[in-house]
Amino acid sequence: MDMTAGRELFWQIRPQEVFSWLRWAAVVVFGLGWLRLLVWVRTGRQAGELPAVRLGWMRALAEVALHSRLKPGLAARIWHLLVFYGFLSLLAVTLCVMASHAGVAFLFRGKIYLGLTLLAEVAGVGLLAGALLALAESSRRPWDGRRSFEKVCALCLLALICLSGFLVEAERIALAADPWRGWSFVGSFLSHVLATSGGAVSMGSYETLWWFHAVVSLCFVAWIPFSSSLRHLLFAPARRAESALRPVSQPPQVDLNSVRLAEPGLEPVRLGMRASRDLTPRQRASLLACMDCGRCERLCPAFQTGQPLSPRKAIRDLAGSSGPQRLLRRLGLGIGQSEVSPAEAVSMSALWACRLCRACEETCPAGVEHVPLVLDIRRAEVLCQGRLPEAAAQALRNLARTGNPYGAPPAERLRWLKDEGIPEKPVDGQSSWLLWIGCLASGDDLKLRVMSAWVSLLRKADVSFYVLREQASCCGEPARILGDEDLFQAVAKSRIRSLVQAGAKKILVHCPHCYSILRDAYPALGADFMVVHTSAFFRQALQEGLLRVSPEEQGKRSPGRVAYHDPCFLGRYQGLYDPPREILAAISGGHPLEAARHRKGSFCCGGGGGHFFMDLDTGERPASRRLEELFGLGVEVLSVSCGFCHAMFDDAARRLAEPPPARIADWLELLQERTLPGSPGKSLPAG
Repeated sequence: MDMTAGRELFWQIRPQEVFSWLRWAAVVVFGLGWLRLLVWVRTGRQAGELPAVRLGWMRALAEVALHSRLKPGLAARIWHLLVFYGFLSLLAVTLCVMASHAGVAFLFRGKIYLGLTLLAEVAGVGLLAGALLALAESSRRPWDGRRSFEKVCALCLLALICLSGFLVEAERIALAADPWRGWSFVGSFLSHVLATSGGAVSMGSYETLWWFHAVVSLCFVAWIPFSSSLRHLLFAPARRAESALRPVSQPPQVDLNSVRLAEPGLEPVRLGMRASRDLTPRQRASLLACMDCGRCERLCPAFQTGQPLSPRKAIRDLAGSSGPQRLLRRLGLGIGQSEVSPAEAVSMSALWACRLCRACEETCPAGVEHVPLVLDIRRAEVLCQGRLPEAAAQALRNLARTGNPYGAPPAERLRWLKDEGIPEKPVDGQSSWLLWIGCLASGDDLKLRVMSAWVSLLRKADVSFYVLREQASCCGEPARILGDEDLFQAVAKSRIRSLVQAGAKKILVHCPHCYSILRDAYPALGADFMVVHTSAFFRQALQEGLLRVSPEEQGKRSPGRVAYHDPCFLGRYQGLYDPPREILAAISGGHPLEAARHRKGSFCCGGGGGHFFMDLDTGERPASRRLEELFGLGVEVLSVSCGFCHAMFDDAARRLAEPPPARIADWLELLQERTLPGSPGKSLPAG
């Protein structure tokens, strides 16, 4: 007798041809479903702009294998790991069974058979446990209509597949007296329970249960590409791989010259997202990658303070208004022809509540890019419809008329330049640094104080610098974030021409918003300057000895217990987390205190996304929420690195019932108060 471990495939199941037809039908539907999605992604506007995933696939695979992006949610990470590896393992075992049935017999014989049997049992237990844990977690979340129903259906189907599979195995073991039953420990246990409890085990019940299990399993596989809860299996890793090459999301570039020169009869040039057909391939992949986990809502300043924006709902509604979901309802016909306006899918109150802080993107495990979508819809609303909040429109009119969004005349900033005695042209040629001052509102004492500290530090460090009289105005960032790309490009090109004519090569910037625009947006418009942030510059100045921290006995007292707030545009946009902290550590004698939400998880002050110029808050002000968190650390000084953050916190502090318990100051001010000139003859390396 052949005692090689194994068993007859499709034992007592007839006719096997029916299963073969069903299997191929499921494979065809599965393949066509994915093909339909990939075609929809590929045929997006700017179709040549495909996600370049090749170079980032190693990081994406590591993140998928370890589920490292799910760290903040331990429970979610556990059940997702169980479901993910349980499903993959069972799929691998099933493929081996199919291959063995097709003629590769050794894949289901001997030790391989025993190993696969044990793997299937362990994977089935893990998958069942993961599905039940996920159902328990879902029961604690608010019901969210179709999306919640779809997720619960997927989890229930997985649990049903596992349970029916174990019962099929139990009945087979009981009827066939399998000598290798010990390797199927769950099936063997259930078989024993059925035998001792008097449960009826018959060939008829076995065949019925087998077909039920097979049909449910095949239907689930065929459904995967059509389910908004499951299609992230492909698109989430692809998005993570692509984001490895472009860690900071950027809105699609608009060539306004081609808009003005477009010939009649040609396809219209894309001016934002007017309809779902305007989605680029990257944006379409983002919509399909969403896992609907809700992690984006946990850091969103608008959602957390009761304002009308949910990043999760915005992505879900955009996906529901675009190709895949509409095509599903239309039986897959008319790929990509939906004319639904994104403005109809995402409410205008939600659109303008966004701060563009990228907290949602930073925490998203699937790499969904929310900010480019919001900016694109704003562009369409402003450039094509002329719709935007009145306060935002006024800021844009001011920018076009006076060169800054506040409408402030140039007299005040020119007076400050004269009072400080700042040169208006390079003193030492190529070695001089151009200071990018940026916007200045009338009566903005906070910014004047910070700029004076900046100038004083440069003089202590014996650094040659200058300011262009005509440059001391806006970089154009308000126009870009408020959707007026035409005005932004006009302002930016004007600034670039001024800088080129002045021979500027090295630009020193303090405002994180200006820094992001000069560093990331200006090069696309022809700029070629070295742009350095003040935090990196003065950290090196301390390291090179151009500045010395003064001892306290000389009257320059340490700032004491300091907390640092990460600006969104310096941290999440530029990754500059350490330089300000190292400077504060040098002048205070210890590392700054950290709030629970810091670095990549920092909570926005609420001033981004144009909200410094608008007062659309309907719930709690984000700055008040953040200030309460930071003051709760028991600090003496709250240090900031952004003029918007500084002003938002200063306003929130004035609204407190009692005097603020801590001073709010820019780290430039603190550094100026605690430093002395460095050793003579020292200088920063060129460039």
